[in-house]
Formats: sequence, structure tokens, C-alpha cells
Amino acid sequence: MTCTATLIDTEGTGWAQWGLTAAHCVTNPPSGTRTSDAPTDGQELHGPPLVVPVQDKNFQLRTGALDRTQVPALEIAAFVIPPWWQWIPDTAEPIETAPGADLALLRLAAPVRVPAATLASTEPRPGSTLTVVGWGRTSNGSAATPTTASQLTTAALPPERCAAAVITRHDVCTGNPGDQEKQFGACNGDSGGPLYGRSGDRWVLTALVSRASTPTCGISPDANTGIAYYRPWIEAVVHGTVRTDLPLTPAQGGPIPHPRIGITTTDPVELPDRVAQSTS
Repeated sequence: MTCTATLIDTEGTGWAQWGLTAAHCVTNPPSGTRTSDAPTDGQELHGPPLVVPVQDKNFQLRTGALDRTQVPALEIAAFVIPPWWQWIPDTAEPIETAPGADLALLRLAAPVRVPAATLASTEPRPGSTLTVVGWGRTSNGSAATPTTASQLTTAALPPERCAAAVITRHDVCTGNPGDQEKQFGACNGDSGGPLYGRSGDRWVLTALVSRASTPTCGISPDANTGIAYYRPWIEAVVHGTVRTDLPLTPAQGGPIPHPRIGITTTDPVELPDRVAQSTS
């Protein structure tokens, strides 16, 4: 298993063909880049060491059960990377104000009928309760990822608490309710996994697991990619209103000649100047 993903339903039909995961799960770091430097210096990605080139990975998706061994693998046809994603951002803006964009859309070869996530339209306030779900490792010393999903209740923190993870614009900082003795938090394999928050009487996809402040899982705050800010881009790709066949740039890791899956980026889409915070 490489990472965790979330299928989304932007039409409310009960069918899903698109999903979200982390960009660092499906792109190659530029030559000479250490994974601990990416996408911004000083962080630790919540994914496996990228020793296997993306073009050599047999990406598939399993959904419909908490135990991933109990459901068949679904074929992935494409990954689409946002144009703002870079392993090491090359920007005149301070890192704290540049978009991190550690997310990627995946498109299944055929739609599936499953309960899928609704995208958040607001960002969580510090103190908001969030639920993390993933198939990542359950301890720093475990050699393999579990077959059954785990979930953790956490809370949004002020952005400055994630300074060590080099938090970027519209990331969501979350705490972990653990310590050196008992670590609770996202870990390797949870990358791209969902953080759900409440919007009224329903759960919405609020963020995606991205990176930690330290190499040890569960003892320091995590930086997660917020969804609301990128929602216009997500909807433009899903609805086919933006060009999606552009090759990845050198800063994104360069073009990937995957034998079965198209991995591309897009033209820019106008993003909001600001995003409202949730009231809950």
C-alpha cells in the first residue's frame, strides 16, 4: 500500500469516479531532493520513502470496506496534479503565504456506487474537532501497513503551531493527542487520507494528510492540505472546464512515463483571495 485516498461526489448522485490523495504520493521528487525536504524544507512527509519511481508503481484503489483485503482493486486511469504543487516551492512569496497544494485528483476507469465525500466550503477554526481516517502504520516501529482502517479524533490548531512543518497558505494544522510513550497521529501510509469536519448536520472533507513536524509519528502537530481553497480547481477538473493534459514541470518532478496511468497537471484556475472559516 502506498497512500490513502478519498472518493468524492461533486454531483450528489451517489456515484463516484474521482478521488483525492496527496501529490507527493504520485509524483517523483526532482533529482537530488531528499523527501524530508519536500514539498518545503524541514518537514517530514506522511508517506513511504519514495525509493520506487512512480512510473514503476502499480497504482490501484480499494474502496467499500474498512478491511481493504475484502474488496477488489479498482483501476485508476489518471492522476491530475494542481499547477501550484512543487516539491520545493520556487516563489517570491514567503512560504507561509504560498499555496502548498499537496493534493492530487485521481480518476477511476469507471464510476463506482459508494458513499463518497462532500467537499468543504470553509476552513476549520482553531479548536474545531476533526476526524482523521487512514490505512497508515499504527506505530513508528511497525514494518507493514495494516489492512484495516483506523480513525483518530483531533483538533485544528493555530497555524503557528505547525511552523516546524513549514505550513503554507491554507494548510490546516492539527494536533496529535499523544506523547513520547503513546503516539497517536497520522503516519506512513496515511498521506492523502481524509480529515472530516462537521458542517451543520453532515460530515465534509476538510483536509488531506500531508506532513509532520518531526520524523516520529504522533508526537508533534501535522500540516494538512485544506480543501476549501482548492475547491474551484477540483471542480474545474472534474467538470472538464480546464485543460488537464499538461506535462509535470521540473519543480513538480518532471513528466512521468507511466505505462498505464496518465499523470499530468493543468492550466491555472482562479482561486479565492480568502476562504471563510467554519462556525462550528
